[in-house]
Amino acid sequence: MKSIEILVTPNEKTIVSRLADGETADKIRQELDIPQGTFAIQLKAMREKYDVKNTTELVVLFLRGNIIK
Repeated sequence: MKSIEILVTPNEKTIVSRLADGETADKIRQELDIPQGTFAIQLKAMREKYDVKNTTELVVLFLRGNIIK
């Protein structure tokens, strides 16, 4: 099985890293200047891409995979 690291985009890494640091999704999307609907779609797409049920599982996956610290 391939490491998920090769699948991770820089934008995904940035978003998940900031979520792991405790920032709210709303703060992240505002600072990245992403419309609310678009950001929600991006989070949903990431959860589907990495086959996780929620954003917490997404953060854990990235942490355990050493994608973020």
